[in-house]
Amino acid sequence: MIELRLNIDDTLADALESWFCEEIQQSWILYRKNPREACELRGYFDDKEHAASALASLSIHFPALSNREWAESTLEDQDWKMAYRHHLKPWAVGHLHWVPEWERDAFIREDGHLYLYLDSGMAFGTGSHETTRLCAEALYRHYVKNGGPAGQGVIDAGCGSGILAMSAFLLGYAPVYAFDRDPEAVRVTSENVGLNGMNGLVEVRQAGLEDGLSKRKAPVIMANIQADVLGIYAEEIVRAWDPEGGLLILSGILHGEEHKILEVFGGLLAMVHEGKHFSGSVQVMGEWVSVCFERKS
Repeated sequence: MIELRLNIDDTLADALESWFCEEIQQSWILYRKNPREACELRGYFDDKEHAASALASLSIHFPALSNREWAESTLEDQDWKMAYRHHLKPWAVGHLHWVPEWERDAFIREDGHLYLYLDSGMAFGTGSHETTRLCAEALYRHYVKNGGPAGQGVIDAGCGSGILAMSAFLLGYAPVYAFDRDPEAVRVTSENVGLNGMNGLVEVRQAGLEDGLSKRKAPVIMANIQADVLGIYAEEIVRAWDPEGGLLILSGILHGEEHKILEVFGGLLAMVHEGKHFSGSVQVMGEWVSVCFERKS
């Protein structure tokens, strides 16, 4: 196993983080031991040929990574496994917990709590990123507010590793439908669905937003997708949402972009659901925000 390492500045780290949010990355991670130290970009590959190919591909999008002096190491397989597992820790919202699969046996469980187990390698969507947590917290607040799932179905648009769709199912929402344009995301989601005994219970499909939402409707829609893509497919998302008692959760939005999202979706909601009134709310976590819409009583 080949490990590549490079110290990068905060500006480049922020740009890479945004990129990794939208692309399922099995090989690259951003690592910072503490806030006072420089951020380090790390990559893990089967051999030098794959390492060179992956670096060349990433450098097309980020030219600043070209012609740099990368540190290169050869790792034993066990070292590689520990390298990515070191970054994934259990976390929870209320009584809903997300636990790495390798901690399943050792993790102390409480009666009445719900546990979701994940083993998605280094794929984005393990819950460590703010955009995923913002969606999960919004879903959980909706669950608590309604006193349960209230018989509502859920669509997870841009499912990543499937954490949000599986969380919804674990809370009792049904039916649950997850889709992503990236075949790697669909593969990882399907593996996690099987790992949690949800095969045949959570529908997983490879599709983009236009096809994925065609002839679909649900009271709860979670779309953890970057803001410009949300804007392009805003009408498809709005038409797929059943607002009666439901919640529309939009994430993947950088701080400062929420005003445009509120404007675009607010206008479309008023047009598509004429005569109905909606409220939009914003939650902030670090540099990221979520925007949620629900119908006013």
